[in-house]
Amino acid sequence: MKKFLFLSVAILAFVLGSCSKEARLNRKLDGKWELTTEDGVAVAEEDKITVEFTKDKDGKGAVTMASTSQGFALPGTYTLDKNEKITITMNIFGSTDVSTLLVKDYSKSKLVLTDEDGTDVTEFKKL
Repeated sequence: MKKFLFLSVAILAFVLGSCSKEARLNRKLDGKWELTTEDGVAVAEEDKITVEFTKDKDGKGAVTMASTSQGFALPGTYTLDKNEKITITMNIFGSTDVSTLLVKDYSKSKLVLTDEDGTDVTEFKKL
């Protein structure tokens, strides 16, 4: 009986731990981020893009990509899975674009994303 109880508690702790990691990242994503570097190169002021994540729940929410200098704001949705993979779906001028990005690093003030190959790296700062 003790082994069964121990195993049940261990499984519950694993499941709750997995969910909390996703929830923490989803909370940190929430808000407005400014693109600062692409592949190690600083983004020029006139090329600055902001991305705003508005969390819903369970790793889902709305996302808006905008540039005041280029005059556009594109709405979309995102999902975040427990493997720190973000799937963003946007309607770009009439066509649907789906991008999958991996979270390489994150904190309250910094977000680093890569493509699935890990070759393209983009870094954002929290506004």
